[in-house]
Amino acid sequence: MQGITNSNKEGIGVTVSFTAMQSNKRYIEQAIKDSIDAGAEIFGIQSYVPNKELGVNDPEFLNAKELYEIYSNQRELNKKYGDKITLLETEVLWHLMHADDPLKKASRESEKFLGGCGAGYSGISVLSNGIVYPCRRLPIEIGHISEGLVKLITEKEVMHNLRDLEKMKKNINCEYVSHCRGCRAIAYATTGDYLTKDPMCFRNLVKPSDLKDMYIEDATL
Repeated sequence: MQGITNSNKEGIGVTVSFTAMQSNKRYIEQAIKDSIDAGAEIFGIQSYVPNKELGVNDPEFLNAKELYEIYSNQRELNKKYGDKITLLETEVLWHLMHADDPLKKASRESEKFLGGCGAGYSGISVLSNGIVYPCRRLPIEIGHISEGLVKLITEKEVMHNLRDLEKMKKNINCEYVSHCRGCRAIAYATTGDYLTKDPMCFRNLVKPSDLKDMYIEDATL
């Protein structure tokens, strides 16, 4: 908290990344208030990736209904605190709450990647020993940084699989693959298969009012 305050005083913008799990989900509003008091500019909620040995039995794991309730509640918290701090709606499964956006509709129709999980597309993770993962939360070794970024990104099978939207769509049986894809790290941690469905996906719980809220918010920007 002191670090946020110190950074703020020096003109360094701070984003607070809150990893929601069973033990802290009831404290999200307090964390937002504390972030505001310390001078943070942005607050975002990240999904918890469970212990691979425990999967969905990890005591900190949030199921789809619980995550949906957290996101729905954030919409309410935005009405209370949105004038004091920016509450992000950028984590992968937030895309389900924006499914009626024209760009997202276009991505579904064209089956071209638009957003959501960026593993295979928008970044890699390089460990201190040079080992490279497709994502900081997806511990699948694809090679060593000494092989060169071009080779790692364009030639490795795992990276090709992560970009194969048709294969993923058939595997997950979901039309939203091109703009959401779920979290590949959570799918891997819970099933051992990075191409299967994210068990935190709450697509079937999204209500028309969730999509309506998006348009109301956009109209005020």
